[in-house]
Amino acid sequence: MDEGTDARDVLENKLLPLRRGYVGVVNRSQKDIDGKKDIKAAMLAERKFFLSHPAYRHIADRMGTPHLQKVLNQQLTNHIRDTLPNFRNKLQGQLLSIEHEVEAYKNFKPEDPTRKTKALLQMVQQFAVDFEKRIEGSGDQVDTLELSGGAKINRIFHERFPFEIVKMEFNEKELRREISYAIKNIHGIRQLANFPRLCEETERIVANHIREREGKTKDQVLLLIDIQVSYINTNHEDFIGFAK
Repeated sequence: MDEGTDARDVLENKLLPLRRGYVGVVNRSQKDIDGKKDIKAAMLAERKFFLSHPAYRHIADRMGTPHLQKVLNQQLTNHIRDTLPNFRNKLQGQLLSIEHEVEAYKNFKPEDPTRKTKALLQMVQQFAVDFEKRIEGSGDQVDTLELSGGAKINRIFHERFPFEIVKMEFNEKELRREISYAIKNIHGIRQLANFPRLCEETERIVANHIREREGKTKDQVLLLIDIQVSYINTNHEDFIGFAK
């Protein structure tokens, strides 16, 4: 800091207010380090500086390395006090889970078919949970070397897929031929035409079934639309932070 200037407004928490304010300290200079000035002497010099400086003497009791140490210790104590109950509950829950698992293995019989079925079901369920976490990126194992899981799928979907669609070439003649065969295959043999009453009854049953499913179909379509509308495409060029 230049001679004749001070940080009074900052240390009084007026210029850039912080919730816990500021604690000023005086570090050893390179000259002090080269001169083998020890920590005890440095702290005494720091105390003398704040008590004698006209801009800081009124807040000297809230300045210095000892006060900073006291503040940090208090913050650490508060944090431990606030997080300890949840941490204790988590440990107790894990302990109960382990005790139940141990209790289950007391009468363990490897040849018991129900035990094998239960173990297999548990492995399948755990695999499903791990797979879901892998896709969501919420697991406790994060790859720091390359994209994986859901992040890799997201990148392919937004970066590779559009280019692959553009590169696709369609043979209109071949496409028309495939559509023609599809239409012919849909019609089939049409044997029902020889049985008018059977044809009428079949059409009635099919029509009733379609009408019954019409409402549910509309609901599903609307739900799908809502899902698509709710999706936030952060890769869109109108999105703030879009990276080309």
